[in-house]
Amino acid sequence: MKRKLAAVFLAAALVVSGGSMAWAAEGEEDAGQVNIEERTDSNVKKSVDASLDETETVGDRSEDINSDTDARSEKDENLTARDIASDLEPAASESGDPEPVNPGEGTDTITETDANGLTWTLTDRVVTISGSGETGESPFDDEIIEGITSVVIEDGVTGIGNHTFEWYRGLRTVVIPGTVTEIGEYAFYNCESLSDLAIPNSVTKIGNHAFNRCRELTTVTIPNSMTEIGEYVFYGCIGLKSVSIPSSIVKIGAYAFYGCSNLSALTIPNKVTRIAYRAFAYCGTLPEVTLPSSVKSVGDGIFAGCTGLKKVTFDGEAPEITFDDRVVQLEPFEDVTAIAYCTIASKTWTEEIRNSLGSKFAGWLMPKLPATPKPPSTTDKVKPLRIVPEVTDNIYIIGSGEGATIKCTGELKDFVSVHVDGEEVDRSNYTLKEGSTVLTFLSKYLDTLSVGKHKVTMNYTYGSVDTELNVLAKTGSNTTVPGASGVISGSNGSGSANGSVTGANRTGTARNVSSPKTGDQAAAVLWMLIAVFSTGIGVTAASRRRNAA
Repeated sequence: MKRKLAAVFLAAALVVSGGSMAWAAEGEEDAGQVNIEERTDSNVKKSVDASLDETETVGDRSEDINSDTDARSEKDENLTARDIASDLEPAASESGDPEPVNPGEGTDTITETDANGLTWTLTDRVVTISGSGETGESPFDDEIIEGITSVVIEDGVTGIGNHTFEWYRGLRTVVIPGTVTEIGEYAFYNCESLSDLAIPNSVTKIGNHAFNRCRELTTVTIPNSMTEIGEYVFYGCIGLKSVSIPSSIVKIGAYAFYGCSNLSALTIPNKVTRIAYRAFAYCGTLPEVTLPSSVKSVGDGIFAGCTGLKKVTFDGEAPEITFDDRVVQLEPFEDVTAIAYCTIASKTWTEEIRNSLGSKFAGWLMPKLPATPKPPSTTDKVKPLRIVPEVTDNIYIIGSGEGATIKCTGELKDFVSVHVDGEEVDRSNYTLKEGSTVLTFLSKYLDTLSVGKHKVTMNYTYGSVDTELNVLAKTGSNTTVPGASGVISGSNGSGSANGSVTGANRTGTARNVSSPKTGDQAAAVLWMLIAVFSTGIGVTAASRRRNAA
């Protein structure tokens, strides 16, 4: 009996022991799972924090952002052309984009109030913001933010505050009313789905980083109420294809369009005076760009890595180049192999400044500087420069095809160039021959000049001399030449001296027309007397024959 009781107790102990062990094992497994999840969450948080650390500006962004508007993103500033592709391209996803979670969808409307007292109402993924003043940071939890696709800001809201829609990664459209005058820093930072954006003309300022990494933006129109484009405003907007910059803009900030790799059209208005560091760096699809004459200063690397550029035009004086000492210094056109064009002849365009702008330019096309006359040495024997009026045409009639000749006492070997109204005339438009200098403008050139007086300057190695050419219009078959000494009308050229020349057979300059000489007039009178006398004799003879009969 005792053995049976012992066996029963032993069996019961084994059952209890086995159950306890199973329960303990299950508990340990559950505990291990919890620990794994806790570690996983911790790692994810660390990963996100690390990512933020890489993309945030230098310093703690949680501190007062307005006290550090010059902060830079360390990673952004030191990106190379190779880094751009991996850093700014969207991350690949094997399972596709996850459907955003939206606790407000299909449930009651969610209403919150931000720190500035504005009301946020969420219904079916659309947030409506109402009230007066500037928006504060989003009052919704991250889980709710992930599901928001649209934002409608109502009239009365005067500003979009710093960080308001930061990391609204599912946000696609936003409606900004005409009452908003300012968009704060980081306002739409990393809204990577934002594609529909209209900035009203009421906005006078857009803060730094406002649309940084809004990768789906394709077109942007800057309102003409603004005068500056801030730093990093459209940094990394890889979907941006065109941007409209108004004529009101005078400054484009550092990194403003950095890495906009699909930007294919750009016009810089003629009021921009300053383009700061790396403003358009690594916009690799830009085919050409023109820096207007208003641009006086450029930062280093403004178009660095824009390897798609084929033509770069400078419309003004050579700009000053400034450098950012905090980062690696780059040529403004680092690695650009385009042909550079300069539209004005200026001594500011030295070889040194050209190389400093871009040492890899394929070449430079620029007008030649007018030759600077040099004073003759004490041993030189030079003729004083004087226009010879007897062999110089001062009048040209458009369409006459005769050309116009100017003779100068300067030696042909010392001749440098000729200018008309301050512009150098190409050598193909005139001929030269000795004696001392006989220059003849060709009619093909003269016919391009406007009617009126033109200043002609003959330039020599030791000086210049001026004369005047009067271009007249041809008026049908009768051509009028002011200043001539007589009038010749008709094919025979008879008329009175009234200071002009007319007639189908009489064209040319005033020096080709002269009055009859005194001797010619006397001879004409003599012949008229002889004719009258002869006529009288004939009449008398005829009368006598009639009487005799």
